[in-house]
Amino acid sequence: MPASELRRWVQKETIMEQKIYQWQDIYDHFNGTILLGNGASIAVDHRFAYSSLLKHASKIGLLSQDIKNIFRSFNTEDFELILRLLWITTKVNSILSVPNQQIIDAYSKVKNCLIETIVEVVMAINK
Repeated sequence: MPASELRRWVQKETIMEQKIYQWQDIYDHFNGTILLGNGASIAVDHRFAYSSLLKHASKIGLLSQDIKNIFRSFNTEDFELILRLLWITTKVNSILSVPNQQIIDAYSKVKNCLIETIVEVVMAINK
């Protein structure tokens, strides 16, 4: 599957609403490649470690300053943790009637940065 098609397929989900698909329902969208969890991916290639992904995202200009600040403030390189924290923040904000748009935008930036970075790494590995 070409990188642009993979990006469109992954990004078509609405923000913070995740649907889990059965493999038999989506396998026609793939041709020999499967997306594994981060632990399995790291076992395949060290470039999938969060520290490597974060460095690569920064190197290719995918990290805005506000997103860098979020990672720094939580002293982590873990994209999943940051996404989870932003998602939790939207839930708390909703309960307290606090506007959420900046948090939703940050969530989208982090998610898209992770997707773009993984696609870049996959393309580099496949060269």
